[in-house]
Amino acid sequence: MIGNLQQAQGNLQSALTSYQASSAIRQKLAAADPGNAGWQLDVAAYCWWLYQALPPTALATRRERLTEGLAVLRRLESEQRLPARAAGWPEMFARALNELK
Repeated sequence: MIGNLQQAQGNLQSALTSYQASSAIRQKLAAADPGNAGWQLDVAAYCWWLYQALPPTALATRRERLTEGLAVLRRLESEQRLPARAAGWPEMFARALNELK
């Protein structure tokens, strides 16, 4: 993914822009088909990447991304549709959210 590459290169502003554009697409896909667990999981993943790419000073926005992603993950978990590969994600999101407080 382009945003991941940009972030690895230290270009957080470009990564943030790429993540925002991709996230908007994932949001639309997930809204169009709420039953598609893969698209829902993509929304959570982009919430994580946005959280990481946002500057530390954007505390409220970083918190919003984590809260949004955690809500998606918990819903998938409660519906027993959270893939095994993402089993640790809810805890990861909750831990990061707790550390922001």
